[in-house]
Amino acid sequence: MYKCQGSIGEAVNGMHIMIRQGTHEKNLQDLIVIINEFNRSQMSLVSDDRSPADLKQNEHVDYLIQSAISLCLPPFLFILFYYYR
Repeated sequence: MYKCQGSIGEAVNGMHIMIRQGTHEKNLQDLIVIINEFNRSQMSLVSDDRSPADLKQNEHVDYLIQSAISLCLPPFLFILFYYYR
């Protein structure tokens, strides 16, 4: 819980949160607990640092979907969260 306290405060104050799930930087597991249907528009799931080897092994969007759902984010909420843009 300690790792996401700063992001919770930022979301409460209206800031946009970038949840990173790339090759080197990963914080989806720490921040998944703060995603809900009310603040989903303040968050983005980003993966801009994926290496070619990582993309070949895990693909891109499919990997993000599977990661989020495996961490107990309800599928309907992920769809709202990801495709809102």
